[in-house]
Amino acid sequence: MRRWIAGATLATALAGLGGLGLYRAQRREAAPAPGPPASASAPVEEPPPPPSAEELALLSPLAPGSQLAGFEVREIQGVRDGVLRLVLAQGKAIVRLDVALLDDDGVVPPATAGKFAVFYSVLRARPEEGDRLARTLADVLKAHADAAPPRGMTRFRPKEKPGVSL
Repeated sequence: MRRWIAGATLATALAGLGGLGLYRAQRREAAPAPGPPASASAPVEEPPPPPSAEELALLSPLAPGSQLAGFEVREIQGVRDGVLRLVLAQGKAIVRLDVALLDDDGVVPPATAGKFAVFYSVLRARPEEGDRLARTLADVLKAHADAAPPRGMTRFRPKEKPGVSL
């Protein structure tokens, strides 16, 4: 009798597992097929162009690896969307400086040098640091204030940030 109860219990347990396996298989079949990865559907932004000799001359003596007010110049990007960008870092703090043409009727820049305006954005850095670095870069640009603007440089136009639905 005990063998029969043990056998019946084992048979029930195995049947339950088999049923569970069938249930899982049906759930997998019923689940929608996964779509493409999120990164595949997001627009891919092209890397910034390398700086031209004309752009590097405007920023001279700055170059990647040099120091600007305690920050390292990590990258100099060629003109894109009308602005010449420098990426500076100090530890985890990142400051991006954008050089554009001065626009008397547009956004007031934190620093200017002749016809050039310097704007900044910060990541893990204080706004005061961005402002200080913009002014320091303007001092560098003053030596080249009479230079012709690099090809493609325009007035600064802030980019619209997408709205958030509530």
